[in-house]
Amino acid sequence: MRLNKFAAPIAASMIFLTGAHAQTMTAESLANCMLENSGENEKTALKNMMIKALSDAPAAELEASTMALGLTIVGLATSNCDMAVGDLTSDMFGDAAELYGMEMGELVMTEAMAKIE
Repeated sequence: MRLNKFAAPIAASMIFLTGAHAQTMTAESLANCMLENSGENEKTALKNMMIKALSDAPAAELEASTMALGLTIVGLATSNCDMAVGDLTSDMFGDAAELYGMEMGELVMTEAMAKIE
């Protein structure tokens, strides 16, 4: 899932910042940083989006939960991982968000399956 379409309006509503660190950061290192700084709130945001998608919830509910997850990812990247707001529309951020979503999704599913066993 690419979050660039959600990052652009968020970035536009915030103060424009630039950072040299983001230029040297890779999608993998950013995704790892976001994973290392994730907790229950981030898992909950992903679970809510997954539940809405899997339950055929109305489009507005799915969009709202996807936006909440996007805000969570943007917050992690900018607050914990030195990502500049101005770089949120970059391909690198989109790739990192996708990697983060895949890894967090795998973690959530692993935890869910452990409860079944």
